[in-house]
This record gives sequence, C-alpha cells and structure tokens, in this order.
Amino acid sequence: MSGMGASRGNDAAGEPGTAAPGRLGAAWLLTAAGGGVAGAWFLAGLDLVTGLQRRHPWLLGLLPVLGILGAWWYRRADPRAAAGTPLLLRGARLADEPPPFAMAPLIVGTTLLTHLGGGSAGREGTALQLGGGWAASRPMM
Repeated sequence: MSGMGASRGNDAAGEPGTAAPGRLGAAWLLTAAGGGVAGAWFLAGLDLVTGLQRRHPWLLGLLPVLGILGAWWYRRADPRAAAGTPLLLRGARLADEPPPFAMAPLIVGTTLLTHLGGGSAGREGTALQLGGGWAASRPMM
C-alpha cells in the first residue's frame, strides 16, 4: 500500500515501532492524568478509612484478619505484584518485563485495609506502585 492509510505504528519517517510525537504526547498526557486521578482517589480513600479507624478503635482487633485478607488477595490476583517497588524499579531500569497492572489496585487496597485496621503503611511506596502499575498498563500509542 502506498503512503496513505496503512499505518502500523510507524512514525512520519516510517520507522517501525515508533509513534508519532503527537500521539506519544497524548499518551503521556492521558497516563499522567489517569495517574493523578487515581492518586487523588487513593488519598480520599485514605482519609475515609483513617477517619473510620479513629471513630471505631475496635477495628484494631481486625488488623490480623485484614492482613490475612491482603495476603490472600495478592496470591489470588497476581503474585508478581507482591514484589512491589523492586519489581517496578527493575522494570524501569531493564525494560524487560513491565510491572503488572494488578500492582496498582492491590497496593491501594491493601494499604487502605492496613490503615482501616490501625496499622502503619507508608504512602510513598503505595503512590509509586500505583503510578507504576497504572503507567505500565497504558499502551504507548
């Protein structure tokens, strides 16, 4: 086919496997916007469960059960996601295997469960894995 209509991910110069700059910029913008929205939802959820835990201190007694639930959820969904931040950093450095998308909802869900039970879980690692899991799932146009 001649130059019109049969694009297969080629850029303007026709190099396979590269995206046009406009499409790449749009993909980055959508990825960043989606990650920002997901991060805002995470923080809103964190405020909600922290408030619940403060109003109902008896939830602390559920912390072991919530921990078991979180571990079960990881095994059930995608055991690779349990590798967490090291998996994310390896994927960024070597680009051999992107982190699974399941990493994003798993880390958010288990962090919220931990805070609901009165446990201590960092927010920075959660934010990093949320963004990494989200970004890895977005196709670069």
